[in-house]
Amino acid sequence: MNFSKKLKKVPTHIWILTVIILVGIFLRTYNFHSWLKFRDDQARDATLVSQVVQGEKPWPMMGAYMSYSGDGDHLETNSFHLGPIYYYFQIISSKVFGNYADKLAYPDVLFGVLAIPLLYLFLRIYFRRETSLGVAGLFAISSYFVQYSRFAWNTNLIPFFVLLFLFSLHKLLEKNEQAKWRWASLLGISVGVGVQLHVIIMVLFLVVAFFVMLFSLKKSFKAWPQWMLVFLLVCVLNTTQIISELKSNFSNTKILLSSSSRDNGPGISKFTLIKNDLDCHVEANAYYLSSYGSSNCIYDFLNPVAYAEVRTKNSSKFFQDVFSRLVMLLAVVFSFFGYFLLFKKAKNEKGKSQQYFLRLIVFYCAINFLLMISLSMDKFNDLRYLTPVFFVPFVLLALLVEFIQEKFSKQQMRGLLTLLVLLLIFTNGVAIADQALPLVAKDRTCSSHSTTIGELEPVAQYLMANSGGRQPIYFGGDKTFRVVYMPLAYVLKKHGVTSEEIPAEPQLSENKEGPTYMVSCKAGAQNYYPYAEVNSIFVYKLNK
Repeated sequence: MNFSKKLKKVPTHIWILTVIILVGIFLRTYNFHSWLKFRDDQARDATLVSQVVQGEKPWPMMGAYMSYSGDGDHLETNSFHLGPIYYYFQIISSKVFGNYADKLAYPDVLFGVLAIPLLYLFLRIYFRRETSLGVAGLFAISSYFVQYSRFAWNTNLIPFFVLLFLFSLHKLLEKNEQAKWRWASLLGISVGVGVQLHVIIMVLFLVVAFFVMLFSLKKSFKAWPQWMLVFLLVCVLNTTQIISELKSNFSNTKILLSSSSRDNGPGISKFTLIKNDLDCHVEANAYYLSSYGSSNCIYDFLNPVAYAEVRTKNSSKFFQDVFSRLVMLLAVVFSFFGYFLLFKKAKNEKGKSQQYFLRLIVFYCAINFLLMISLSMDKFNDLRYLTPVFFVPFVLLALLVEFIQEKFSKQQMRGLLTLLVLLLIFTNGVAIADQALPLVAKDRTCSSHSTTIGELEPVAQYLMANSGGRQPIYFGGDKTFRVVYMPLAYVLKKHGVTSEEIPAEPQLSENKEGPTYMVSCKAGAQNYYPYAEVNSIFVYKLNK
């Protein structure tokens, strides 16, 4: 059989899924090097990985530290550390592809892309093929998840391993005895890796897996060997962390336990925390799907007062506020109606496989909701803390789509679904354009929170060209651009140039003997120092 005949036999849905994956790859890899977000966290990790690859340090026993678990000035030593698996991914990538910042982010891209077909397969357990394809397509173009696949951060791998975790759990609950060893292996891998990506995932995976194990063993105690394999794989993947804990008398675990009991601020009532938790879930559902709004929870979606706060003096602001409140209201309706459908179908579903699918999601989400109650405050209002339930709005959307298909005529159904899909494509397209257009135009994107390799490299070249070969180069930034020091120092180091940080106040560094600069996003010091604007970043010369 020739190649063309083989292609003709490929099912249409495979072609569609392939196109969806290719679109997802394009959005996650286009101009990847120059547009790579590279902040102090990424520079810290890249420096460590570089030292390991060059043989200057051994492979780490522990991973990144969780800043909110620390107390005092020395956060890196006083904070809870995750396992080192994410560093291992970066080290392997660096050894294979090269020891530079963008290569360290390849695992994020890989797992970000793999999450697309895995979401499709996960949805296919319960939903129609067309529904699963459409929802997976929306996930592929979700601006939020495109953005979080384009730089190196341990939490970026969460979507893939959450799906692998739930998919494996579901398969273990089914009756296919021969395949259970395969799914037990994948479950062990997903838990073993997942618990090293974030503290929330660590607790969530262990609690859910434990109760599902009890349910599985109650059904049939013969399943214990598979669960023993899961346990062994988790231990193997966390060997270095276990050894480190044994050597340090479980000091890392003690830090986590002490931080969990610490008072995180002024007293907030339990009712407010629960309301904030639910509110943030509603906001996450809307933002993950549409990318419209803010990536931080504002805790106003369930606040009746917020809907009355509409500006009336300025007509444009009035209509903008009305539209914003309408979107908030639609998000609330979507979430609550979606949850209603989920609970109803989970209760009434007769098929065992479909029943396990829905009830597993309900149980997983309920545990996550309980875990997040104590964290539902402004300190933890970033939607990335809800990444463990990233798939929920896509499941709710699939439930809504199939509800519409059941309740409306084909003509009405096509109109409603077309409008819904086009609206979500449009809002995500606008959000992606908002992120990409400044980068295309090479406008200033640096801030106190973010900068890119494409912005830093020209600055490093400028500093080297104007320093006469003298080392170290002294440089720093103003208080709003503290994030630049470690990334720029990393880039200079890659060119064989050493550097030292100067104080935020330039006048304290004007008398240094070596070349001394201040780097800033702002143009506030042109009247005091000679400067150059390098790729929209201001570089001030503080001495001769």
